[in-house]
Amino acid sequence: MTNQDQKASKRLNAWYCAGQAFYFGMFCAAIGYASVYLLHKGFTNSQIGIILALGNLFAMILQPIFASWSDDHPEVPLHRSVACMGAITAALIFAISAIPMARVLLAIIFVLAMTLIMTVMPLMNSLAFVYEPQGIKVDFGIGRGFGSGFYALSSLVIGNLSDSISPEIIPIFAAVSTVLLTIAVIFYRLPDTDHGKPRQRMARKTDNGQMSFVEFTKHYKVFMIFLIGIMLVYLDHMFINNFFYQIITPIGGTSVEMGYAISLAAVLEVPIMFLFHKIAKKCKCTTILKFSMIMYVIKHALTWFAMNMTMIYIAQALQMLAYALMCPALVYYVNEIIDQKDLVKGQSMSNVSMTAAGIIADVLGGVMIDSVGVHTALFITLVLTIIGAAIIFATADKTKVIQR
Repeated sequence: MTNQDQKASKRLNAWYCAGQAFYFGMFCAAIGYASVYLLHKGFTNSQIGIILALGNLFAMILQPIFASWSDDHPEVPLHRSVACMGAITAALIFAISAIPMARVLLAIIFVLAMTLIMTVMPLMNSLAFVYEPQGIKVDFGIGRGFGSGFYALSSLVIGNLSDSISPEIIPIFAAVSTVLLTIAVIFYRLPDTDHGKPRQRMARKTDNGQMSFVEFTKHYKVFMIFLIGIMLVYLDHMFINNFFYQIITPIGGTSVEMGYAISLAAVLEVPIMFLFHKIAKKCKCTTILKFSMIMYVIKHALTWFAMNMTMIYIAQALQMLAYALMCPALVYYVNEIIDQKDLVKGQSMSNVSMTAAGIIADVLGGVMIDSVGVHTALFITLVLTIIGAAIIFATADKTKVIQR
């Protein structure tokens, strides 16, 4: 790597870390604290569940559509697409915080903003690899670690400000984070080449034989089965996150302990993600994914068995060996097995599987808790975790790695 490329790599890594941090600051405020804000605005729990489910559903539909468009139009730099979506999202969130509106209109705008936020996630993942064909490395693990760290910090700040001032601070925090994300992404680019074409555009290969999503699913059949396993494991992960308060209340937990447990998990993610690049040099992504699945099974089993908050804290600590390993490993794994011209589709499909898990967790979680109770619901989702882990063990090594 030349000195020029080394300087470019350092600059791109800095802007990517900033982008991930501000993305998860926005995510924390707009989605993590959605219930707090919407309750403040007079929505019921049922209405909030519908709003969140709709946002996830529309994102699941839009993610593959936008990813297909992005792969089919390499002349449009990916960072420009993300910046445009960020600007639109910022405008929507600023409207929520600044303009008095009826609850119906507020719900519609909130769903639109949430849809765009969720749709941006696979594009942010893909940005880490857009310059790779030119030999310029961007460390996704460190960037994602900054995201987790800023998420934990944002959660503490938003929680204290919304309690001491007002929940009205939540959309303001989200809007500011979105503006900063947009700025970071705009600067995530290389100078034009001597021929006047952005180097990023050159890095994203064009191909006259672009695959549709239907063709993609047929071509990567084993990968699609693999994603079913990811969805089943992540379903339990989302169920625990979405109904954490209901899970800890029967064993003596309160909202204070809930905050501690969530922050503990988020903070412990950071060092693992920072070190992931070194871990990936010593272990194959498939090995890391399998290990993370074992940790997920143990984490979810401990949550099911938990009789006090100490066991919950232990289970949350395993986040560093479950989610913190799975998240970057899955992104790198997709980058290894999916052809460059279909990379955004691949990242989008992995994100669709997790979004689908979130929708199912939102819709069925409350129903299961009301009908069979928290303990039985945790057992059912634990069984799904075990099935999902088994699918991943059976398929992870059978997907052909693309040679670049």
